[in-house]
Amino acid sequence: MTRHLGHARYLVRGTDYGLAVALHLGATFPRHVAGVHIGGIHLAAPADADLPADLTDDERAFVAASRRWHDTEGAYDELHATKPETLAYALSDSPVGLLAWIVEKYRAWCATPDRLFDTFSPDDLLSIATVYWATGTVASSLRLYREDRLGGTWPRSVAPVAVSQPAHEEYTVPESWWRRLQPVSRHRTVPGAAHFPEWEAPTLLAADLAEFARTLR
Repeated sequence: MTRHLGHARYLVRGTDYGLAVALHLGATFPRHVAGVHIGGIHLAAPADADLPADLTDDERAFVAASRRWHDTEGAYDELHATKPETLAYALSDSPVGLLAWIVEKYRAWCATPDRLFDTFSPDDLLSIATVYWATGTVASSLRLYREDRLGGTWPRSVAPVAVSQPAHEEYTVPESWWRRLQPVSRHRTVPGAAHFPEWEAPTLLAADLAEFARTLR
């Protein structure tokens, strides 16, 4: 951004694993990163031994909902994080298997799981799967989970953080929990969005990002 594109100051926006990248940038380059705009993540509650002693009611509900979700939907995460190469061989050998693995997640995590095509057209989903298939990158996408687990916790950003919380995410991370982790200067909810806010509510998300930028001037 600075050396090659010539931008001395810029905002960073990240969703899902992009959220982790955004926080790393906010922690590492605060002189250049004016702010970090994040949201849309399966942020899991830590083990009991690491829970704060002063949990609020909302935070206790988040911990319970997080654990329920990981008990029923988190098998993929454990497989990616512990045995990524085994799955990678299977998905790299079968385009049907790859498409099924990807589409199942998009259906489960979108705001309208019973009406998947309201958000993602068949061409959208086929294009996403084709990118993985044509580039042979499903293996590296799975290993990311293993590397993330070995890499420890996310850094605390030095640059101010805005949280844009999708209203229909699988479980909601309370504002107070985010404030325990990051220097949150702004917290908003994005109606109509779940795990894919850039697809599901792009206009609302863009407006929230623009408003955050105005607060940093």
